[in-house]
This record gives sequence, structure tokens and C-alpha cells, in this order.
Amino acid sequence: MTGIILAGGKGTRMGSEKGLIIYNNKPLIVYAIEALTPICDEILISANSDAYHKFGYQVIPDQFPDSGPMGGIYSCLQLSGSDVNIILSCDMPLVKTIHLQQLIKFAHLFEAVIPWHGNEYFEPLCAVYRRDLIPVFERFVNAGNFKIPDLIGEIDAKLLKSGGDNGLPADIFFNVNSRDQLRVLEAEIPIPYNNPNKLDILHNLLLIAGTGRKVGKTTLACQLINKQSKTHAVTGIKISPHMHHQVEGQSIVAQSENYMIIEETNFNSAKDSSRMLKAGASRVFYLQTRDRYIIEPFQLLLDMIPENTPVICESGTMLKFAKSGLFFLVSRINEIGTKEGLDKLGYKPDIQVIFNGTSFDFNTDRVHFKHHIWSIIPLKQ
Repeated sequence: MTGIILAGGKGTRMGSEKGLIIYNNKPLIVYAIEALTPICDEILISANSDAYHKFGYQVIPDQFPDSGPMGGIYSCLQLSGSDVNIILSCDMPLVKTIHLQQLIKFAHLFEAVIPWHGNEYFEPLCAVYRRDLIPVFERFVNAGNFKIPDLIGEIDAKLLKSGGDNGLPADIFFNVNSRDQLRVLEAEIPIPYNNPNKLDILHNLLLIAGTGRKVGKTTLACQLINKQSKTHAVTGIKISPHMHHQVEGQSIVAQSENYMIIEETNFNSAKDSSRMLKAGASRVFYLQTRDRYIIEPFQLLLDMIPENTPVICESGTMLKFAKSGLFFLVSRINEIGTKEGLDKLGYKPDIQVIFNGTSFDFNTDRVHFKHHIWSIIPLKQ
């Protein structure tokens, strides 16, 4: 296999060659080299600068100036000695060899393997492309269409969904395009798992996390919303690291390049946020953001919600940043486990419930919200 490192961007927001910017005492491009070296027989660097020759690999300039990443991939594919080519942009220092190996698994079955976050959110600059695609790249470049998503729509591509069990966490695709983003990466500090006394305690927040996917988190949230909405104006929140476009019945209430807060108004779709609304929530918000950015939009969300009103939130991420009034951990029957990192939190779930596909081993009538605080009525002895 051949590894192709894309370092040909102009780096205007960085103010210098992006691949040479230092992060944790190493140039960004070195992270790409280290990720590719264990699994590649050959490495090519796509760049229009002589500055990259010092790394000891062949540097390939773009045949078509100002053609963007598509032109860089096209130029390198023509000089590649391998049918299978792993593309990696130099500005993704969190991508490791183990992540690239997940893409390679499907390389013999498809013309391309591309990480995908849902809807039109792809990671085409951390992907596998077969050399057979040269004519397709050539056609797009000659037509002056340098949009890789357009090309993806015309080829036999495996879209490998991030998250879940495939070893592709969405956060690894964090790319450094500016000095501000570099500072975000440099400022990343360990989450304060081991000192819960420093975490904010939000007594009006009921948090639901799961030991895996499709374990019944939304179903439990809807049951709790349905009960509490009879006496309170309940706000529902769904948090996801996957960025999706808003659809009919949703409106964006706040967004930045790092997050999007969507308010759900459609009662009739199968979306989790729509289910919460249908269950009786007075308002439902869908927060899309990567974990490292979650504090700012979550605080913004809280500012939109009347103080001391009950909030039911489906999210495992918030466990790391705020201690809730009640914490439910949901497991599927016969798949009972724990949540990664739970042992580091310093506190345990208030209730761990089991879902059998239709019902839970817990009576939600025991959950009360009174005097702005969530509580569980003890079972009678």
C-alpha cells in the first residue's frame, strides 16, 4: 500500500506551511508519517513546497494549480506504485495507525473507503482510494470540479460510519486549520474524572447514558418525559457528536464552526428528538458537537431554559463535565456491562436499569421532580 500525505494547502490561516507547524514538539506532518509508516510500503507527500524534502520522501507537486486536495490526490495516484492508497491530510494529528487499519479492511471490496458522520459529512482526506480511480479524478479535474463529495457520489465507495464499534471515534478527525484550532488542541487537558467535587452539580438535570448503542436510552427518556410532563414543563435534550443538517420541522437556534443547537418542532418523525417532543416535552433541543467543545453550547442551552425547570438529557458525554441530579445508566438485557471511564468518575449511577427491548426492570413512577430537584422514591420494605 502507498500512503499519501496531503500537505499542499496554502496554510493562509496558519500563516506558514501547515505541515511544519509544531504540535507537542513535532511538526504536524510527522504525525501523519508515524500513522502511515507501519502499514505502507511507500509514502508520497503532496505539496507545492520544497520544505518537505527534508523528511526523506518523494514530494509530488500538483499537476493542476489551485485544484485543492482533489488535484493533490490525482497527482499522487498517478505516481503511486500501489493499487491501494491511504490518503491522510497532514492536519489530523489525532489519527493513528489503528484507525487507518479500520479503513483498510474494506479496501479490496470497494473503490474507496471513506469515514462518514451521517448526511453529507464525510472525511475524504482520511480515506482509502484505489488507483483504478485515476480516470474519474482526471475527469473531475479537467472539468474544473474539485469537490470530492461530488466524486464520491459517482464511485463505489464504502461509507464507514464513525462512532459505534468500528474504532473510528468522531473526535480523531479534528483538523488544525488555524492557530486558534491549534490552541484548542494544545489546551486539551485531562477531563476531571477523579475530582467530582470540582464538577458543577445540576440538580434539575436528569442524565441518561448507556453501556452501548440502541440500549433503550431514548425510550427511557420518553417514558420519564411522559410522566413528568403531566405536572411540569419538561425540556428534553439529545446530544450527539455527529453533525447533521437540520431537516423539516427543525430550526437552528445557535451555531458556530464547533457546534449546532437545533430545536425540534416536528412531532411525527422517527428521530429521537421528535420522539421526546411527542412524549410531552415542552421543548426539545438537539445539540451536535464534538466532546471537547461541549461546555460552551451546553451552557448556552441552559441559558435558554427557565431556571430550575426539569431537564432530561440523553448523553454520556456530559458525565465528564457536570454531575447531574439523577444519573441513569441503561443496559440491554444479556449485554449488561459498564460505560468506559465510569470507574474514573468518582461517583456511580443512581440507577442502572435493564432494557429487554420493550420494557425496563425499573418503574419510572418512582422518579419525582420536586423543589427543583430530581429524586427516586425508595421501595417500601
